[in-house]
Amino acid sequence: MNIDLSRRGFLKLAGAGVAATSLGAMGFGKAEAAELAHVR
Repeated sequence: MNIDLSRRGFLKLAGAGVAATSLGAMGFGKAEAAELAHVR
């Protein structure tokens, strides 16, 4: 599988991944999990 991806697109994806990982590391993931449990 070969995906055409420009350098700019790759950097956007990498930046989004790093942002999500850092938010999760700071505990935002736990807050979201608690909110989802509350909704159920």
